[in-house]
Amino acid sequence: MKVDPMAKFPGLHLRAGVYQLRVVVPMDLRAALGRSRIIESLGTSNVREANLKASVRRAELFQQFEAKRLELNPQRLEVITPELALELAQRVGATVLRQDDWLRDDPEAPNILRELQAATAGPLQVLTLSGGAPKPHAPRSALEGLSRKEAATLAELNLYRDADAAASLITRYRAGVLPLVEAEARKLGLAFDVATPGAREALMLALQHYRQAVEAVVRRDAGAVVLTPPEPHRDAQAAPAKPMKLREVFTRWKASKKVSEDAVKACERALVLFEEFTGNPDLAKLARHEGDAFRAHLMAKGTASKTARDRLTWVKSLLKYAYQDLEVIPRNPWVGLKIEAATTTRRKPWSQEQLAKLFADDLFTSYSLPTAWRAGKDAAYWIPLLALHSGARVSELAQLTVADIDPAGPVPMMSLTDEGDGQQIKTAAGVRTVPIHSELVRLGFLDYVASVPPGGRLWPALPLRKNKPGGYFSDWFGAYRNELGLVHDFHSFRHTVRSEMVEAGVSETVIDRICGHEAKGSTGARVYTHHKPETLRKAVEALRFPELPRVYRAPK
Repeated sequence: MKVDPMAKFPGLHLRAGVYQLRVVVPMDLRAALGRSRIIESLGTSNVREANLKASVRRAELFQQFEAKRLELNPQRLEVITPELALELAQRVGATVLRQDDWLRDDPEAPNILRELQAATAGPLQVLTLSGGAPKPHAPRSALEGLSRKEAATLAELNLYRDADAAASLITRYRAGVLPLVEAEARKLGLAFDVATPGAREALMLALQHYRQAVEAVVRRDAGAVVLTPPEPHRDAQAAPAKPMKLREVFTRWKASKKVSEDAVKACERALVLFEEFTGNPDLAKLARHEGDAFRAHLMAKGTASKTARDRLTWVKSLLKYAYQDLEVIPRNPWVGLKIEAATTTRRKPWSQEQLAKLFADDLFTSYSLPTAWRAGKDAAYWIPLLALHSGARVSELAQLTVADIDPAGPVPMMSLTDEGDGQQIKTAAGVRTVPIHSELVRLGFLDYVASVPPGGRLWPALPLRKNKPGGYFSDWFGAYRNELGLVHDFHSFRHTVRSEMVEAGVSETVIDRICGHEAKGSTGARVYTHHKPETLRKAVEALRFPELPRVYRAPK
């Protein structure tokens, strides 16, 4: 496959003629870093140069993410080995020299020097600037550093630090370097505890390296050439990995994603099956052959192939989250594993015979409302009729308010919106107004609306499920039509409406507008095509179903 040399690197955006790199901060680091995205100018308008810079910078940022993650989740040690003690000590010395470089170039040097001078007024202590990496300040200019006066002030302070470090070494005052050692350990993903075996020796070694580094800084003040060692780097794979189970990934996924209660329950059901079958291993040890075995186990359970597929997909989604968002595993070991699901029940429109059987029930012949709490009293009668004469979804109808019904004007309208408290619409195309069918008016729907106290919900007795307003009603309707021996579910009303409109010759764009489907075609056709209420009314009135007796009587 040919690679387009002018193709843009992921996250590359052109702004004011200059390319920017935009990188999404992983969810688990956003609070610590204080932002959700990093946007940096690459200083070029050339796409090839921008691609090169972006690839390098993106890799650097992901290394920084990993380092921050290690720092935020330090692992406790059973013992501090001589090798680790030496690495920590070398890092402490390198930090002192890097901080000195930074201080000599920093534009805020006069203010910082005054703060350091003030610090010398207290008891003798090892002076440190931050206990960590220097702040990223730009130098004053390419040719400018400290003034002579500032250099003299810095030399005076460094002599104080040298004397203080010497006194600490003589008295073996290890507490002075403890903050620096703790900071360097956190960079490695480790928690430094003075009670850990080997900690006392590690602190002593760090104090010696600190003393040597301060001596080197004093030699710099005299004009000696003292090179700063490069930034220490440890391969992330060499750092001790913190074991993680899929249950912990699930907990973090739940907290960071806006997901429905139903989705959480479905995911946890799949997770329980995973834990039971695999023995719940550490994710770092999870192998691909276990995924293949788990797939076979799901298919052998006797459930529908779609159910097995969904459960495998939930587990794969958690592994993807662990890999891409949390970066706690180097890859998703189960990527590509699939279960081919056969469609067991394809939704079909309601036939005239099935509708006649539905409408022969006492609910529709005598307004005999069910007592089940999920039915919502009057909602049980009106919501199925509204769906059959508008193609609206069950949640769109369940969350209606009185204000969403406009009986005024030549065409009474129903607004399906997400603007009210707790209202939500599946897609942007779902926000729409739909004419109210004349059959609903004849049956007394507008009289019912007038009987409900204004300013509230249209179905006061109907309970709404969180993040899925029509969930409880849908459950009731499913049990209700089963009792009647009907096979079609509530969503089949939408199929019925679309099929009837197609048969009546209504255009696809008008049908999409009424049903709340994303319009097909060009951007212009989707964005700039609008339909008059009269056009929509004619489309809705094309729906013809068995005539019902008017059984609703408005309360007096």
